[in-house]
Amino acid sequence: MLLKLRDLRDSVPTHSDGRLTDLCALGCLAMVPLALLAHQLLLPKYFYDSITLQSIATGQYAPLNDTSFLYVGRLYKALGMGRSVFAAGAFGVVLAMLGLWASLRRARGRLTLGAVFLVVVYVGLASVYLSQFSKDVWVLPVTLVVLLAPAGWRGDLLVVGAGLLYAVFLRPYWFLVLGLWLVLRLLMRWRTDRRLVLLTVVVFTVAATTVAPLVLGAPLQSVRTTVNVGRFGSADAVTAIVPVSVGSGPVADSAENLVTLAQLVVPTPLAAQASPVYLVCLVLIACIWLCFGIAVLGPRERLLCRRADAPPDDRAIRCAMLAIAFLTTQSYFEPDYGSYLKHLSPVLPLVIAAALGWPGSPLLRPSRPGRLCGGRTPSAARPEAAGLQQGLTRRSERAASAD
Repeated sequence: MLLKLRDLRDSVPTHSDGRLTDLCALGCLAMVPLALLAHQLLLPKYFYDSITLQSIATGQYAPLNDTSFLYVGRLYKALGMGRSVFAAGAFGVVLAMLGLWASLRRARGRLTLGAVFLVVVYVGLASVYLSQFSKDVWVLPVTLVVLLAPAGWRGDLLVVGAGLLYAVFLRPYWFLVLGLWLVLRLLMRWRTDRRLVLLTVVVFTVAATTVAPLVLGAPLQSVRTTVNVGRFGSADAVTAIVPVSVGSGPVADSAENLVTLAQLVVPTPLAAQASPVYLVCLVLIACIWLCFGIAVLGPRERLLCRRADAPPDDRAIRCAMLAIAFLTTQSYFEPDYGSYLKHLSPVLPLVIAAALGWPGSPLLRPSRPGRLCGGRTPSAARPEAAGLQQGLTRRSERAASAD
């Protein structure tokens, strides 16, 4: 796999000013055949939600308790796509293409394996999970607002507005995502420090876990338990997330959620399945967050650890903080690793932008010098210019000696 990624990296040309135009175009073009193949080859379990949403869009089914399914189904019906899987898939793929373009538009440099890997994984996941009737497709408009909004507080207001619309009508847990994101944004405006980010995630998790029973009347992770309780032992719940039990009470529940968060970053429980498919998923998920961590949280010249004379990149930090807020919130509710990958797919453009979309990213090498009109680089033309200068000097010396 590494050899194939290396070959792809070396074969993709880079624009003269370092833009990743060709990589973006290849990724967008690849989504179309991959989406068609996914619909033909994948098992029915990958399309359960899609079938439910289409039945709602066509009026054959009306859920009584799950308003998020109801609203999404009605959205597809209002857009005239209720009876066409192809139209719904094309709509999702176009939004996924826009997400890829928006995530790469500020990236400058030559490709590395890490950069190619992130784009390849996003293209693959989008081709499967976003090319159908899906609630996750509607995360992409929020993602696009985050990626395209201007820097500063005006852009942050647009993000809050888009996130609130999604939380009110589709997924209420996005109120928590927005809450943690706002806290991280305010702290990063005060001091850009990776240790402060990690501390905030821990404190927020402890606070949310402690307050949830008082507000909701049940532990924060009870949603995951309710979803999984009737599925244990079934073929569709092989990757169910079973939190490590460390006792009861706010402290134990907080520790449980923090351990689950670590297992979302490196999903070691998948190794217990002893299946090549799940081992590949383990490696993919771990490598996604490894690339993100190297670019954003690593020491020495990373996004949150810049020199004093290098101003922080506000837009990249905005994307990174929302990706971290989303990941943290998923550790409270996510029922299984299959759903985790599906929910992660529309957020990956934020991961890509945070890892690649700022000057000096370690996942991009410095661009080659631009070419001259004659097709030669300045470094290649410099020796010829020096030789010409030496020739002119020798000619003038011979003329002077003849006189």
